[in-house]
Amino acid sequence: MQAASWSDVWHLGLTVFAHQRIELQILIGLGAAFSALMVIEGLRANFFPRRRAEASKPATAPESVVIEPQPIHQAMPPMRSFAVTQPQRMARNPKRSVARPRTQKAPRPTIKRAANVNYSEIAAE
Repeated sequence: MQAASWSDVWHLGLTVFAHQRIELQILIGLGAAFSALMVIEGLRANFFPRRRAEASKPATAPESVVIEPQPIHQAMPPMRSFAVTQPQRMARNPKRSVARPRTQKAPRPTIKRAANVNYSEIAAE
């Protein structure tokens, strides 16, 4: 028995690929390219740190002033009301606006006619 090497596997794969229809060749090629792109993107996202806004600032920029938060001194915590306010609800059957056509039905076409035209005279000519 003879052992197959990786070059034999590649040659077999390429011959099978070459005997496929052109549509399948394109599909296989796009799938391989997409898979390679996703692997590269996954490696980049996992092993390279995110770029922060601070890192992109030039070194000559003035330092920003840090404001320390002031401590809050309260004798008692703020009083909570036990009454729960309900949000205002819409009416059960609100009236629809007449100016806006309903979305369920198509607007009916209107016939635009010229004013004061006698069609019987036009047809007689």
